[in-house]
Amino acid sequence: MAVWLLRANMKQLDWIAVDWGTSSLRIWGLGADNQQVFYLASDEGMASMHDAQAFETTLLKHVAPYLPADKSIPVLCCGMVGAKQGWHDVGYQVLPCNPLSQQSPLRVPDTDPRIKVWIVPGLSQQTPADVMRGEETQIAGLLSKLSAAQPFNGMICLPGTHSKWAQIEADKVTQFATFLTGELFALLGQQSVLRFSVSDSEWCEDTFVSAVKEAYANPAQLSHLVFSVRAADVLAQPQGKHGKARLSGLLIGLELAGAKGLASTKQVQLVGNDDLAKLYQTAMSALGLAVVVQSGDDLVLLGLQSAYQQISE
Repeated sequence: MAVWLLRANMKQLDWIAVDWGTSSLRIWGLGADNQQVFYLASDEGMASMHDAQAFETTLLKHVAPYLPADKSIPVLCCGMVGAKQGWHDVGYQVLPCNPLSQQSPLRVPDTDPRIKVWIVPGLSQQTPADVMRGEETQIAGLLSKLSAAQPFNGMICLPGTHSKWAQIEADKVTQFATFLTGELFALLGQQSVLRFSVSDSEWCEDTFVSAVKEAYANPAQLSHLVFSVRAADVLAQPQGKHGKARLSGLLIGLELAGAKGLASTKQVQLVGNDDLAKLYQTAMSALGLAVVVQSGDDLVLLGLQSAYQQISE
């Protein structure tokens, strides 16, 4: 259910920023100086849209009361709204590239005359094959924040269901890798034999950190280590009470082992807001990586503001 956090005179509205993912929708109404006019969030993600037209209908349902009668309002969107199953397929930019190139936001044809809609494309990598959609806008927001003095070089981690690690050189994404860590945790914890040892387990940070280090040091043993979550529970060993923490630590440790070859620096920019980001911070710190945590919500909006500046020029 959408919740309006702030209302103001509709004449203040200059443009609209939209983050439209698989399961959620967030909309910011912004003034000429990027001051917030209104904000809403709902669970009307791409997965709940029955066809392409439903995107426009849903958007207008929320923003129509704020649209002025005398002009068409620009709308900048990012996320799964630009996928094949979304509102309009805008494809991918091919690496190496800036996350938002000068020509990247693509116009959606034939929309309601009250709005003009652009969608930011994702990024693609040919070798090894990989894609991202939505994270590129967060990366663009982070670069706009970090690159005021000089171009940024370094590693960015965006944890999630499908975690992304992106290598940046002179403000360009030169390579990235996706890790199915969150989805693997859900599948193993809910549909495998491990569900009996994970669902009601107690959380223990020491067990989590120990598991991170174990998988990081022995990634080839992961299948065996994962089964030990169940075995320790069956044998009533002390760590058997902490199945969720151990499984989480093993999978994140495996991801970090896979990502270490990408990093050219020991400092990682970690983009996130929730408990998952805190777990990644704990895991990286335990392995000696310096971590700088950045707010994911703030960066999405910064990235969309950069995209709006491009189409306004």
